[in-house]
Amino acid sequence: MKTDKSPIFTNHALEKMKAWGLSETAVLDALLKGTEEPAGFGGHWNSVRNYNGYEIGVNYDRKPDGRFVIVSVWMRGRR
Repeated sequence: MKTDKSPIFTNHALEKMKAWGLSETAVLDALLKGTEEPAGFGGHWNSVRNYNGYEIGVNYDRKPDGRFVIVSVWMRGRR
């Protein structure tokens, strides 16, 4: 991401990234280029990006200064 305001990754998101074997680059790609939708809880948002045979989802919020706070991530096979 080419800004001076780097995204914030929560500890939970970092744990999920490690468990799924996802890099920061892959998560940011899904965040910035995915389809945005309201999350089902907490006023957060989801961004989901489809790749060949799988998808990556990012649950996030935004701070008043515009920085992303990445709350959680997941990966699953496409249905």
